[in-house]
Amino acid sequence: MGLGQFEDYSPWILRVSCPREMTPTRGSVKAAGYELKSGVKLVVPARGSAVINTHCKVELPSGHYGKIEGRSELAVRHDIVAFGGVIDEDCRGELQVKLFNHSETPYNVEIGDRIAQLVVQRYANLNIQRAETTVRASAGFGPIGR
Repeated sequence: MGLGQFEDYSPWILRVSCPREMTPTRGSVKAAGYELKSGVKLVVPARGSAVINTHCKVELPSGHYGKIEGRSELAVRHDIVAFGGVIDEDCRGELQVKLFNHSETPYNVEIGDRIAQLVVQRYANLNIQRAETTVRASAGFGPIGR
């Protein structure tokens, strides 16, 4: 089952497989996201980007997906923004985070630095039904034709 070493399954558990020090943590009891940490040391070049491996795999609960979100502190203080990627429920590979550096200064990332957040959300797995037409406003853009 899943990542292998887990005996019990609960739909309300986020299962992780990574070095103990890389385990995602929440910054507070009511934090929406789990802090993802860098598993490597590297430099995000000025006006450039870099992909950072977290050395962490997750098994998301059934009916949930993961969303990579940036950290406010990195954006406000250093102009570092994380790409907002989606982690599908059946993804089992190591999580990687792409950071963009919008500043003129290279940004050093150390092993263990908090680089992004993983927010886990429910989703609907809908069947697609094709139709020849849909009911929409015909007077321009958007649902009310503006």
